[in-house]
This record gives sequence, structure tokens and C-alpha cells, in this order.
Amino acid sequence: MNAELLAATRELFQGLESFRMAAASYFSLTVVETRALTLLSANGSLVQSELGTALALTPGAVTGLVDRLTASGVAVREAHPYDRRKTTVSATEHGEMLLRESHRWLTKAFSAVPEIDRATAGLLLHTIAVGLDQQAVLLADESPLERPVDEDAQLAG
Repeated sequence: MNAELLAATRELFQGLESFRMAAASYFSLTVVETRALTLLSANGSLVQSELGTALALTPGAVTGLVDRLTASGVAVREAHPYDRRKTTVSATEHGEMLLRESHRWLTKAFSAVPEIDRATAGLLLHTIAVGLDQQAVLLADESPLERPVDEDAQLAG
């Protein structure tokens, strides 16, 4: 990857993180709560344990998270329709409204991209997202003992 592309990718990630932190603060939520709300909206509803897995949270941590989401009115917890040992979590209309508001803000950020370039930008961002998801799967499957050693990083450290 060339240096300019790497620098632009870092800027994009930093901008997205800044946006997520600002939106979370605006909505009086934590960043993890906004990530959970986004997942719930995208999936319709999730079994509480699926939400925890998607966010890499322990069962106790996801219970606390869902407690906070329901207390703030952005999600609702319901009994699973087929398995009484499980609960499902879904976004409420209030939660969906908050996401629509954040999508309006994101749309404003893209207004700087000329109309003619927006389709290409969307395709590029989708391609990058798919590539990042693939890398995440590979990293998750890789044993720490099998990871290559970055000698330059060791020398710098």
C-alpha cells in the first residue's frame, strides 16, 4: 500500500471514530452503546448472546449493556419466541430515530464529494469494508504463535 493511501485510510478511520464519539456523546450514549444500536438496527433483532459475540463482550458485560440500552429507551429486550432460555434485543423507534439523525450528519459529510464521484466513492468504501472484514476473519483464525514477527517494529520499540 502506498504511503498516501495508508495516510488517507488512517484519516478516514480517525474521522469515523471522532464522529462516533461525538454522536454518542450527543445522544448521551457510550460508543459501545452506539455500536450495539447500529448492529440491532442492521439486523432487526439479535439474541442477546449474538449481540455480545458481535461486540466481543462477556455475558455479564452484554447484560449490563442491554440494561443500559433499555433504560435509555433505545432498545427493548423480549423473550425469544422459541427458546425460553434466550432473550432477543431490538432497537426501538427512538433508537431508530437517533440512527436516522446520525445518518443525516453522515450525509452532510459526503456533500463535499462531487455528485458525479459519489457512486465510485460508495463502491470503494464497500470494497474496503469487505476487505477489512476478510482480514478480521483471518486474524481471528490465526494463532498468536503463528503470527509473523515485524522486525522493523521490534527494532523501533
